[in-house]
Amino acid sequence: GVDGSRAPSPSRRRAAGGAGGRAGSPSPYTAKSKMPRPMSRPGAGKRKAKAKGKGKRPPMTAEDKAATKIQAAQRGRLGRADVEAKRAAIEREEARAATKIQSMQRRKVARKRVQDVREEKAATKMQAVTRGHKARKEFKVMSESSEVVERRALEAQAASKIQSRWRGSMERKRVGKLREMVARKMQYLEASHTLLKRLEQADINELRALKSPSEAIVIIAAALCVLLGEKPSWRRAKKRMESPDFIETLIQLQRKDLTPERRNIVVTLARDKSLHAEARKGSTRASQTLARWIMACVSAWK
Repeated sequence: GVDGSRAPSPSRRRAAGGAGGRAGSPSPYTAKSKMPRPMSRPGAGKRKAKAKGKGKRPPMTAEDKAATKIQAAQRGRLGRADVEAKRAAIEREEARAATKIQSMQRRKVARKRVQDVREEKAATKMQAVTRGHKARKEFKVMSESSEVVERRALEAQAASKIQSRWRGSMERKRVGKLREMVARKMQYLEASHTLLKRLEQADINELRALKSPSEAIVIIAAALCVLLGEKPSWRRAKKRMESPDFIETLIQLQRKDLTPERRNIVVTLARDKSLHAEARKGSTRASQTLARWIMACVSAWK
């Protein structure tokens, strides 16, 4: 056989065919092939015999065997060297491929790291720009608010100064008017004092001699009594007129000598129209002078 084993004998083939085959089925080892044999071409036998004669080699000598062995060793050495060279080339190629892969990986990692750094720098720059914009905006708002506050403070200060100056001017004008008015009233009072000093005892006696005094003279008598601290009456007024220092007492009379109640009574009496008529055109010289003096005192004491 192909594997070196011997072919089974015909008896064994028959036994195997009778044992393993089906009943009545011919065995491949016993049954004769019924296929027609191919026709042999003319001269085929001679060519086969000639070929068999050519294929036989002469027996090998010791030198041939040694040469064959040397050649086999040489071929083995060359084959191993070739295999080693190929293996080295493959290893170099693998190393080159691994180096390239590692380089590509390192390049990829480096690019990724550079990209991360760039993104981080870009993010930092964007954050810085945003913070700067926000800070400038806040500073602008603060500066504008501070400017507004300062401007308002300056405006308020200027307004206060203008108002102060205006009030000072108005107050000075008012004080000037008051001084002028007081000066006029004091002049009027001084003039009434001058008129009082010019009165003579005969003028006072003429006033005292009236049997039925008019309404204006009764008001004058009441005002004189209040100013001198007496109860208002015509009789008491005539009695005070008898005193020789009556005129001097009236001239020395001051506002601080009167209580507020007495001043209010005199002011109320001085508002009477008949007193004003008596001051303009009196029935006697003494009554006209006293009426003017009373009105001058009330005007100066306000």
